[in-house]
Order: sequence, then C-alpha cells, then structure tokens
Amino acid sequence: MAGYLWQAVEACRRALNEQYNVVVKIEVEDDLSIATMGGIIMSCEQLKHSESDHSISEKSPVWWQAVDAWIRGPAPEKSKLRLLTTSRLQSDSLLASCYQPTNVAPWDALLSEMDQRAAEASNKELAKKGVYERWINFKSRRELLNRIEISSAQGRLEASNDKLEVTLMDRSVSPMIVSQVRESLVGAFMARLRNVSMKMRHNVKKIKL
Repeated sequence: MAGYLWQAVEACRRALNEQYNVVVKIEVEDDLSIATMGGIIMSCEQLKHSESDHSISEKSPVWWQAVDAWIRGPAPEKSKLRLLTTSRLQSDSLLASCYQPTNVAPWDALLSEMDQRAAEASNKELAKKGVYERWINFKSRRELLNRIEISSAQGRLEASNDKLEVTLMDRSVSPMIVSQVRESLVGAFMARLRNVSMKMRHNVKKIKL
C-alpha cells in the first residue's frame, strides 16, 4: 500500500514542479509518465518503494521487473525510461558504473551479464514469469539500456510527503486542493485493487465449481 501512496504523492509533487504545458499521468503508459499537452510521451517511469534499507544491482529482481515492464509496455522508442527507487545502487555493481555520473560506463559488460543471468534463469520466480525469456527475445536490448536513467536512494513515503508540503508552500497552492487530488488518486488505486481482488475470487469460485 505504501508504494501506491508514494506514487500518488510523487505524481502530485511532479505536477507542481513541471512546466505548465506538461501532463503528469499515473498508471497509464507506466507507473508515472510525463507528456506534452500534444500527447507526446517524454518519460515513462517505474517507481519502486521499499521500507527496507537495501541496495540494488543488475542481479536484483527490482531492476529486472522494471526492465521487463518497459519491454512489455507501450513506451515510445524516443521516450526516456526512468527507474525511481528508494533503494541505493550497490557501489560495486555494473548498474552503479553505468548509471552514476562517472567516466566509466561498461555497457557491454552490463549487457553480457544480463544475457548470462537470463540464459541461466538465475532467479526461478522471474524465470517462471517469463522475464528472462522476454529479455533474450528482445532485439534492442543495448538501446533499451542506454535510454534508462536511475534515480536511486529517493526518500520514502514520509519524506516525499514532506517534500510535497515544501513545494506547496513555494507555489502558494492550497494544501486542501492537493489533499483532494491525493485522495482521488488513492481512491482510484483502491478501486482498481478491489476489482482485481473480486476477479481473483471469482476465478477461484469457477475453479472450485
């Protein structure tokens, strides 16, 4: 639930910080997407929230899930892909070398490592969901990696709420208005979750019958 709330808060904050002619969308092209008023998608973003304090690398399920979402999703070829996560990048990982501002960017090594992990199906849960197979069958793997940005070690839900309040004061926006928007977004999430839950229960009943 915290992850859904984090998305809603981040969407509100981004809407306040973006240019007036930019649209912030939630759960349309991606967890969060940024578009022009003319409908051009500029950025598709995966948001990964965790209450645990840990780091991610090219081995982490969080990374693979984000990449898989972009492979399966409708992100246009020219749009930016962004992973926004509360986790830190593991300092000695290939992800850190490629996505942190350094002079070293071993793209070939990262691609080779991911290809090898996919071939070995190193995580059984990811393999079961077809994540590795989709990666291997995807032709533009290197191009995809070059389009990605990672914003790691982002503040969790409470910290994001604090940032939102600061932005509100800077923009002189009524907290009541943002509260209403936040409640409507969370309400939409809850309705969606209820629908999924009802469908699952319905399927279970059909199986029993």
